[in-house]
Amino acid sequence: MDECRYQFKWERWNCPDTDLPLVQQNMYLRVNRETAYLQSINSAGVMYTLTEKCSTGVNKICGCDFSRNGKKGGYNWQWGGCSDNIKYGESMTKRFLDAMISGKDAHAAMNRQNNGAGRKAVKKTARLICKCHGVSGSCSVRTCWQQLAKFRSVGFYLKRKYRKAIHVNFYGGKLEGNEARGMKMSLFSDKDLVFLEKSPDYCKQNFTFGTKGTVGRECSQY
Repeated sequence: MDECRYQFKWERWNCPDTDLPLVQQNMYLRVNRETAYLQSINSAGVMYTLTEKCSTGVNKICGCDFSRNGKKGGYNWQWGGCSDNIKYGESMTKRFLDAMISGKDAHAAMNRQNNGAGRKAVKKTARLICKCHGVSGSCSVRTCWQQLAKFRSVGFYLKRKYRKAIHVNFYGGKLEGNEARGMKMSLFSDKDLVFLEKSPDYCKQNFTFGTKGTVGRECSQY
């Protein structure tokens, strides 16, 4: 929620505290662009925390990812060191969050897609950290490992995806727009955010959507 509020602090919708519990409880109240961001940042936050705790030794079940150590990664470098265990974090997050989604309707498909996009964001923003080896600092060989970026980078990445989120429709058992059949989104990327209905005007108070509007605070006009 801290990251969500940071990303939207100058906008009409500013990530109110009341919205995240709805996403965590998988309630079918809103299926708009803002819900898509909440679903994705929630998923990314769970994965990020699980992955981080592996590398720091807090989680005794997992540790660093040494699976590629010693292998050539590219020109002049090879895998080594303590890579963040992103595979473990991704796997456990998928099992945990997707297990909370029931049904095969459009809302369930949207939820799964945005959860997955959040996990992809953590992977896409991860950095390659390298250490040089060689005579007199020549860096003839480098040892590199994968490290999580700052979570702020994940927030910015998903904010860009939010701006380009895809509006899909639900007709007779399938999502249509860039089309998603059943539980699998097919004709657009697994990194994209999707939503089912357009957002209200967040400038004005709306009791139906539970928004207070922008009265009493600054926001950017767009």
